[in-house]
Amino acid sequence: MKKNMFSFLIIFLLFINISFAQDDPFAVKKKDGDICIVSGAESGSYYQIAQDIIRIYNGKVNLKPSKGAVNNYAMLINDPDIDVAFTQYDVLLKAKQYDYQTKSHNTDQIKVLLPLGSEEIHMLVRLDSKIFGISDLKDKKVGVGNPAKEGTYLTSGLIKSISGVRWIDYEKTFDSSFVALLKGEIDALFFVGYAPVNKLNSLLPTYNQLIRLVPIKDERLGQFHKKSIITAGTYPWLFYDVETYSVNSFLVTNTTNEAPIDAEKLEKFLITIRDKQETLKSEGHDMWKEVDLNYDDIKWEIHPLAKKVFNLN
Repeated sequence: MKKNMFSFLIIFLLFINISFAQDDPFAVKKKDGDICIVSGAESGSYYQIAQDIIRIYNGKVNLKPSKGAVNNYAMLINDPDIDVAFTQYDVLLKAKQYDYQTKSHNTDQIKVLLPLGSEEIHMLVRLDSKIFGISDLKDKKVGVGNPAKEGTYLTSGLIKSISGVRWIDYEKTFDSSFVALLKGEIDALFFVGYAPVNKLNSLLPTYNQLIRLVPIKDERLGQFHKKSIITAGTYPWLFYDVETYSVNSFLVTNTTNEAPIDAEKLEKFLITIRDKQETLKSEGHDMWKEVDLNYDDIKWEIHPLAKKVFNLN
């Protein structure tokens, strides 16, 4: 199992490093005093959370959309104009293992600025499906996310390696996978996101009657993720609690070429989030209610500025 997991890791990280090493002709260039954030798809939670920050921040924020957590990590290590990125803990963890094997040092320079709560792993099937757990995915066709862009791809790959269940990967974005699921072209799909995920929360009533969530209960997943429950009523079509696992997410920065002016901007950025917590909780995305400003249980190096601003030991 370890060999399979490592092979998956090498292929995955080689792909993202090669794919995003080239310059992005559409990159947002920051100016002195600006903060540049890479978030996620405009319909996704990362983008909504970034919009919350823009509303409370007294300064210019350049917001760069992306396709997800993997895309964000690759952009952060390759684009010096990006100050802050949203990403998942398992993306950082697997990148660090790859760095160790190749004697690279990218992840050594990635520091946590703010913990962002947990994103639930959703396993979705059609209502009439005979799939009731991970073991039922054997030899089925499963949407696993876009390998170059979405954290879902990494998370689903880890589930596949750890569980030992062999399914056929359908390597498309959530939107493409969801359509394929409804048309019967695939049997299931994975998606990682803060529940309620907007795309699943705002479905037309016709679609609500065609899908259901499947519990994820494999105890071995606890080495990378933590147990979670998507409660009844989270979605209009969900009438029962669903056991699953969740992935920690962070705001991170790349300290490779961090200059004094960059540190000043990041400190202002963190102070604003600290001082506007009540506004973010009452008016922003539900995720803000989960933010732990004590930084408990963070298994990644925290930026010294975060320790200073939030009085961490």
